Amino acid sequence: MLALLFLGACSGGVDDPLGPSSEGPAVVATDAGAPLQDSAGITLPWGSAPAPDGLAAAQAASPITLPVPSGFVVTFVARECAAPSNVVSITSPVSQTLLTTACQAAIGQSWSFPGPFPAGTTIELSLQSTSGQSAARVSGAFPNWTVSFEDGFDNDFNDLVFTVTAQADTPDCPTAPAFQDPDVIDGLRDLWDQSNPDAAPAERVESGAWIIQTPAGFELVPIPNPNPDPCSFSPGEVGMPLGAVGKIHTHVFRRDEVVPPDICDKFPTGGEAQRGPGRADRETAQRINEAVGETINEYILDPEGILTYTVDDEGIIDSLSPSGSCGVVR
Repeated sequence: MLALLFLGACSGGVDDPLGPSSEGPAVVATDAGAPLQDSAGITLPWGSAPAPDGLAAAQAASPITLPVPSGFVVTFVARECAAPSNVVSITSPVSQTLLTTACQAAIGQSWSFPGPFPAGTTIELSLQSTSGQSAARVSGAFPNWTVSFEDGFDNDFNDLVFTVTAQADTPDCPTAPAFQDPDVIDGLRDLWDQSNPDAAPAERVESGAWIIQTPAGFELVPIPNPNPDPCSFSPGEVGMPLGAVGKIHTHVFRRDEVVPPDICDKFPTGGEAQRGPGRADRETAQRINEAVGETINEYILDPEGILTYTVDDEGIIDSLSPSGSCGVVR
């Protein structure tokens, strides 16, 4: 099911599969501009202990965490300070001094750390300030964060500002063996074509299939959908066939694409499409796991590629990884 952010007076949140919430994994997407870094979305007050040569370091108490294997780029985007000796460094996952006289440094400099670094890697930037009272805030969510430093003189948190942009190490295909089988790739192309992703919004439809392992390899077996809809895949009660190793269905709207009102039964007011498994997708996965007594991989084919995910026994996402579309989406 497509997750939508409603544009009307509707209340409620949006599931962001690449960020933490009460139902999701460990990195959260938040309202624009909200200072945060842990799952509670707190503003971070860094402590400042004296450092050598009279400087004090401000370092993230809850550092940026990469949810998927990624490299990243740090960019110096703004400064409003005059102190002569503010030093900015990266302390994790590598140790390197970025600027030794940051308040006099040119805006626009960037530093690339290609990695890729494994999922769970923390990124920490620090400021050593002549004031001894430096602090910092982090805002944003994967793949873009902003680190705003206060050097201890005016408490405005705009003295030195950096962006951190993750560059995910995204494979062309999911790593599961089924996606190395040419018959499965052909089936994915058929599934995507059936979904009419380039048609007018009202003419698109989510489609789905079982991924079956056979003695000869793997194949896709389409799942009949008696109630086709652009915003949901709802085939009703469908038995899981022998040999099934996963299920895939399509999402036919681009991230942030505006879905018009009155084309989807479940979302009559329309909204903005968000990438990832919606509530009904997670509930369906939970029911399948309960029926077969094991965790089955779920896949979503969308305009950006393929998302692989699993849910736990409460329907909460406990793993999610992106990949390319195996050449299906062009």
